[in-house]
Amino acid sequence: MASRIAPLEFLERFAGGEPLDGDATRGFVGDWVGHGVPDAQMAAWMGVVAHRGLGDAARYALTTELIASGDRLDLGGLGRTAALVSTGALGDAVRLVAAPTLAALGIPVLCDAERAVGCVGGLAEQLGALPGYREPGDVADVVAGLTSGGYVLASRLPVVPAATRLAALADVTAAGRIPSLIAASVTARALALGTPVACVHVTYGDAALVPDHEGAREVAATAEAFGRAWGRRIVCVLTEMSTPLAPALGHRLLVHEAARVLRGGGSPALRSAALDVVAAVASASGLEGDAREGAGRALADGRAKAAAVAWGERHGVASDVLTGATATGLAPQVREVAAGRDGVVGIASVLRLGEAVRRLGAGRLHADQAVDGGVGVAFTVPPGEQAEAGETVVHVYGRDAYLTDRAAEEVSAQVTVGDA
Repeated sequence: MASRIAPLEFLERFAGGEPLDGDATRGFVGDWVGHGVPDAQMAAWMGVVAHRGLGDAARYALTTELIASGDRLDLGGLGRTAALVSTGALGDAVRLVAAPTLAALGIPVLCDAERAVGCVGGLAEQLGALPGYREPGDVADVVAGLTSGGYVLASRLPVVPAATRLAALADVTAAGRIPSLIAASVTARALALGTPVACVHVTYGDAALVPDHEGAREVAATAEAFGRAWGRRIVCVLTEMSTPLAPALGHRLLVHEAARVLRGGGSPALRSAALDVVAAVASASGLEGDAREGAGRALADGRAKAAAVAWGERHGVASDVLTGATATGLAPQVREVAAGRDGVVGIASVLRLGEAVRRLGAGRLHADQAVDGGVGVAFTVPPGEQAEAGETVVHVYGRDAYLTDRAAEEVSAQVTVGDA
């Protein structure tokens, strides 16, 4: 029997282009999970993966080790339930709309809320921005939330802790946009949540962590293959994102954008993406009739909004925060960015815009940085729409006057107004 490869030897061979089997990858990742391999070596491996990618055996080994790092829930006995997992994107508030809509259709939903990576905020930060929010205490609370006919959004479930560690490492090493690692992480989350059906929402493009359609297909293929191998139904919804789904960046602003959709208005792109997710889950769960049409009715007739209000009541969140007409809890320093000419509003670089919002405090520039839910940018004239010269097209919200001024300058440099 071949001797076990030491972590340094594994890195040397992998960096040198030598094909390594799944057992070698499983040993390296397993040692990292058990804290036998330091984060520095894991970060070095991630850097090589960014250039080489991972073969099927290595990706399977990574996913398996991530799942094995924590508990696995088994919620099949609760009947028709589903899990929602996202790869992450700027302006992504899809689950804040999709979860209550599915609950309104009779499909209780569980979301394991991931933390931010790079300048892309996570559901965990959106939940943290909700004033009064109480996290589910344990798995019993999760089961109670699902059996009550509602939905559960939780950021501290005892599942895939290694995936959370991997995301934190990616956050501080600029390794967040690696499709192979994203594929393993979201697949592990989808399986560990233990629902009969899981949906992985794969966003890709300039505004997303997955950079392109090829990477999105890799994520989807990994998730679907694991679902088949484990006897689980995993469906994937792919959404191209050259611009944010919602005309805002910042956690409380995104909660407000979700509230606008739940009230029957809001961003058409956010609404459409949420309906795509709801329809995919409803169809996979065996819901009869046109799933997308049924989801649209649940939004239009107020059932989805009512489900969100009921969820808020269970978790200490006031109803006006989730469904109110105005955003609450925003940072006090406000700057306006105006159109310099008549024309269509656009964004020169979505990532640069996200970086400006991160510097305001919406994300982390070091591992211990606290996230400010009240800062961000909101488009008063959304990208793709017409603005007049001198009209305010963006509001910038900050906590500190100097930082807000600098962020407004950066935002102004990225917001374009020109011909369609």
